[in-house]
Amino acid sequence: MPFYLNSTLNKYLKQQDSDVVAKTYLKFTKDFHNPTIQHHHIRERKEEQLTVYYIKTPIFNHNNR
Repeated sequence: MPFYLNSTLNKYLKQQDSDVVAKTYLKFTKDFHNPTIQHHHIRERKEEQLTVYYIKTPIFNHNNR
């Protein structure tokens, strides 16, 4: 059984602002599709450091709208 029903997911997805989603995805790809950033910021960090990085990264900051 899926974690969420398809109807619930579809309702949530319809409520999203597509411009905000597109801008956020561009920020995501800029950072996380860059091999240098992947190497220095993701692969060489410990789990605790990654958690702090994710919290401080503007992509994951929901107040950034």
